[in-house]
Amino acid sequence: MKKCLKRYFWVQKEMKKIETKLRKELRNRKITIQEAATAIGIKRETLQRKIAGKQPFYLHEAIALHRLYFAELDFLEVFLEYEKDQGVPAPCSVGRII
Repeated sequence: MKKCLKRYFWVQKEMKKIETKLRKELRNRKITIQEAATAIGIKRETLQRKIAGKQPFYLHEAIALHRLYFAELDFLEVFLEYEKDQGVPAPCSVGRII
């Protein structure tokens, strides 16, 4: 049991190290999660979960983020990073854009 718990916490720690393109681009542009969340009309905690891949983005949220902050980048360039880093077979968190 202790081995399982240790492994679980190690995996959680390693997952936090993954930096998606979206998180990196927000940080490089000095945009906080709070600012981005407010701009698209959701709570900070919700956006954090979506960026971490724990919850899917709604299509309108992904489009809003792209239009507000990443218009010069290709939409899929920003959101396909989830597939590459997390093994999710879709252009957004937890495998789908709703």
